[in-house]
Amino acid sequence: MFILSAFLNFSICVTIFLVFLKYEKSFSVYSPLFAYLAFHLFVFILWPLISGAYGYSKIYDKMGISPNNSLLIRTHCATLVGLLFFTIGYYLVTAGRNWTRGSFEKKFPLDNSFSLLVIVLSLCFPLILYSIVYSVRAGHNVSFVDGKGIVEQGSGYLLDAQNMAIGMSLLLLLCRSSFKIGVSLLVVFIIGRMLQGYGRQMLLFAILVPIVFYFLRKRIRFPSTRVGLVIVLSVLLVYPAFVALGAFRDGGKVLLGLKDESSYAEFRRKDGVDYRDNQDFANFQYLTYIIDTVPDLSGDYSYGIQHLMVFLEPVPRKIWPEKPTSLVEWNLNDYGNFLGLTPSMVGDGWMSGGFIGVSVTMLIWGAFSGMIYRHWCLDNGNLLQLILYSIFITVSIIWYRDGEVTSLVKKFLILSLPVFIFVLLRCGWKLLKVDVKL
Repeated sequence: MFILSAFLNFSICVTIFLVFLKYEKSFSVYSPLFAYLAFHLFVFILWPLISGAYGYSKIYDKMGISPNNSLLIRTHCATLVGLLFFTIGYYLVTAGRNWTRGSFEKKFPLDNSFSLLVIVLSLCFPLILYSIVYSVRAGHNVSFVDGKGIVEQGSGYLLDAQNMAIGMSLLLLLCRSSFKIGVSLLVVFIIGRMLQGYGRQMLLFAILVPIVFYFLRKRIRFPSTRVGLVIVLSVLLVYPAFVALGAFRDGGKVLLGLKDESSYAEFRRKDGVDYRDNQDFANFQYLTYIIDTVPDLSGDYSYGIQHLMVFLEPVPRKIWPEKPTSLVEWNLNDYGNFLGLTPSMVGDGWMSGGFIGVSVTMLIWGAFSGMIYRHWCLDNGNLLQLILYSIFITVSIIWYRDGEVTSLVKKFLILSLPVFIFVLLRCGWKLLKVDVKL
C-alpha cells in the first residue's frame, strides 16, 4: 500500500506539471509551483522510496518511532493534500498571466551607477569580512533550547551578516567596472563558508542565486535540454561533496590545505556508516513523526500561533535574554527526539490543525508565492526586483524544508539587504546626479 500511495502521489505531481506546462503561459522553471513540485517529488516521493529500498532507518531510530504502513500512507496523504492546495493557491493569483519573452538588452545596466555601488560596497563589505572572520574563529557555537538552535556567545546577526555577500555580488555583477569585484566577493564568501564547516545551504545559494538571475534576466522560460543535462550532471557531482561536508565539518579546511588529511582519513575509517542515511532530505520521515505525535500525544494543535514568532524573532537575546523559542505550549521533543529537525511546510500546517491546517497553510503560502512571482517576475522588467525574486525563489526551497515563515524572512532579508540599501540611496541621494533607472 505504501508503494501504491507513493505511485499515486507521483502521478498527481507529474500531471500537475504537464497540465501547467501545456496550458498555463506564466509557468516557468522560476515559478514557485515548479520549485515546490521539484521539492515535493524528491523529498516526499523519491527519497522515501530510496530510503526504503536501501533500508535507511537512522532517522526513525533517532526520533524513536517505528512507523507502520497506516502511518506512512497518512503521511503521503498529507503531502498530497499540501501539494494540491499549494497548486490551487498559486493558480488563483497567476491564472491568465503571460511569460514576457525577450531579454534585457543592456548587458551591464548599472554602468552609470558605479559611484552608488561603491558606497553600498563600502557600507557592506567591512561587515561581511568581519562576519566571516568572526564566524571562522567562533565556530558553530549553537546550543539547542526546546529543540531550537540559539547562538551561545556573540550575536546571531553578526554571524549571518556575511550572507549579504550574495546580494551584494549580484549588484556588482551588473556593472562592467565592478564585475570582477562581484566575482571575487563570491569566491571570498564561498571560501569563508567552507572554512566554517556549517551553513552548507549558503554555499548552494552563492552558486544558485546568480545562475537563477542570469537565466531569469535572459527571460529563458525553460533551459534547453543541453543546459538541463549540464545542471543534472553538476548536481550529481556536487551532491557527494555536499554530503561529505555535512558529515565531516572540517572537510573544507582539508580541501583548502589548512588541516592535515589524517583527520579525514580517520573519519573515513569509520566502519558500518552510510553517510547517505542522513538528515538532508528526510522531511518525509520527520513528517511521519509529527503526524504520529500531533494531536494524539501533544493533546492539541497549535492553530498557527507559531507564526507569531516572526514578530519576536528580530529582538536580540542580549536585549531580551528570556525570549521564548516558541509560542506553542507543547514541544515535539517532549515525545521523542526532534532536536534540530525541521517540520517542512506541510508539517507546519499539520501542527496547526491536521488536514485542515495543511489545506489552509498551503493555500495561503501558494497564493503568497504566486503573488511575489506575479509582481516581481511577470508584471514588469525591473532588474532590482528580478534580483530580489532570484533570492526569494532560491531561499523558498529552504522555506519548504523548514516550514517556518521566520526562516524565509530571516534568510531573504539578510541576503537582500544590499539591494534595499542601494534602492534607498538611489531614492534619497539628491546630490548624485546620475541616471540609475533600470
